[in-house]
Amino acid sequence: MTRLGAVPLPPGTLVMVAAVLLLGPVQRQASATADKSAAQHRARGVQLDSEGRLQEAIAEFELATQSEPYLAGAWNDYGVALMRQGNAAAPAVAAAMYTKAEEALTRSIELKYDKGVESNLQLVRQSIQQSGGKEREGAAGEDSTPKTPRSTAGGGGKGQ
Repeated sequence: MTRLGAVPLPPGTLVMVAAVLLLGPVQRQASATADKSAAQHRARGVQLDSEGRLQEAIAEFELATQSEPYLAGAWNDYGVALMRQGNAAAPAVAAAMYTKAEEALTRSIELKYDKGVESNLQLVRQSIQQSGGKEREGAAGEDSTPKTPRSTAGGGGKGQ
């Protein structure tokens, strides 16, 4: 029976292996902390929104999207809040708010398709058309009042 000898390792290999083994849990922990932070910002945004503090809620939703860019629900909440702010704003400001809302809702759909978010996106696009002074296509007499967008708040995991 032939015995295989030890394979020589390049210098520093053991140090690199040890570093990977030691730092792996730290990186996973940092990621979990970022997830928790995003969830906390999102929850705080929902709370502020329910208290009628829309501007502060928008800031929290924005922090949530920055902290965890893959949290689809946070992008939806951010977009919905921006749209609501646009609905209450002067026409000159509304167009910019609607554009930001459209970007946020599009990002939410890119991350995780949701029929409710698609509905919100259609509403914001309708608001963009209306704020631009364009006539809305559709049946005569159709209600052109902006509808209330849907929040997907409640879930805390990725993609929520």
